[in-house]
Amino acid sequence: MPQPPPSPIEESEALDRILACIPAGDSEELVLEDCAGLYLARDLLARYPSPPFDCSAMDGYALAHTAEGYPAGSTWKILAGEGAAGSPTEHITAGQALRIFTGAPIPEGAGAVAMQEDVDRDPQSPADSLTLRCDYREGEYVRRAGSDLCAGQVLLRRGAPLTPQALSAGASQGLITLPCPPPPRVGILTTGNELVPAGQPLPPGAIHDSNLPLLQGLLRQAHVHLAGTAQCRDERDSLKATAHRLLSQDNCEILISCGGVSVGDHDHIAWLTKELGFTTVLWGVRMKPGKPFLFAAHPHGKWFFGLPGNPASAFVCFHRLVAPALRQRMGAAPELLIPPRIPATLRGNLENRGDRPHHLRGHRDADGFFQAVGLQQSHAIAGLANCNALLHLAPEQTLADGTTITVTPV
Repeated sequence: MPQPPPSPIEESEALDRILACIPAGDSEELVLEDCAGLYLARDLLARYPSPPFDCSAMDGYALAHTAEGYPAGSTWKILAGEGAAGSPTEHITAGQALRIFTGAPIPEGAGAVAMQEDVDRDPQSPADSLTLRCDYREGEYVRRAGSDLCAGQVLLRRGAPLTPQALSAGASQGLITLPCPPPPRVGILTTGNELVPAGQPLPPGAIHDSNLPLLQGLLRQAHVHLAGTAQCRDERDSLKATAHRLLSQDNCEILISCGGVSVGDHDHIAWLTKELGFTTVLWGVRMKPGKPFLFAAHPHGKWFFGLPGNPASAFVCFHRLVAPALRQRMGAAPELLIPPRIPATLRGNLENRGDRPHHLRGHRDADGFFQAVGLQQSHAIAGLANCNALLHLAPEQTLADGTTITVTPV
């Protein structure tokens, strides 16, 4: 069996090697509703100004332009009819006002809009009129055409995340599709003789497979396409057949395994990748948890991530090494590949006595306080269940209660 490097590489080098192997996917025109969570493949330029015409910012009255301004106490004749959103542009002349509603085109000849709360009306007068309660300025409560966005202006940059608000901006320009790489198709393989699917009774020495739902949930959060899943015993023939089936179905391009990635007698993932025609890019990362992580590439444009079988290790490896690669495959801008750290205040004292950086699982509350939760061992589920942030603790580093730190949300 091949052996891992004598000295695991640094996490930063591991990520660099992975990203060097996985290019952004080819872009396609995808319908707007299928683009949520993906990334834009090219700069998006505005086709129309926004607003496309001068319109009212308030419900009230459009007032005809006047060189004398709009002083409190001035009286205006109210014309019949109204201006509503979606209606044609009206026309008013000196001394006239027209009832208008938010979003309606500003009538030709109008210079300002008075809020309905700022006028007095006397509907009993022979000529229906209004009187201003306060001074108004030229252009007040008028949204000018192009004041938000000009035609040809960059609306979204290449690599921008297609959030719901970004999709809204695209739809406002009349677009029904957007160019972006489609979600990568990813398969999941969990391994271990001890694993039993949830819902089934546990025989002696067995545990429920918690890694499959963990990875399924993480991949859904990443907005990728789940091509297939399988759970397999630590038997070489079975592993090879199962992995081959996963890689062959639904155009699967990335296979993520969980378990069997170390060098024990029942660890066959390194052997498996070689049997499937993959070339090992790295095996062993100087991080805790997650040291026996493996990454391999296939000449036909497929990639294999071998995650450790302990849940905390799989979780940390996914966030630190797999998720950035998925984002790159989806065309994310380089600055978006690794989530930014956010400030926090440490609760409790922490110490890393080991020789590897430790990604501590913890919880950052609404007030910005971070506390490590549960056992910080790779098998521990309780702390992982309450984890919403990771704290990077360097080797031999000690942090005291109350220290200002930065953490990575997960």
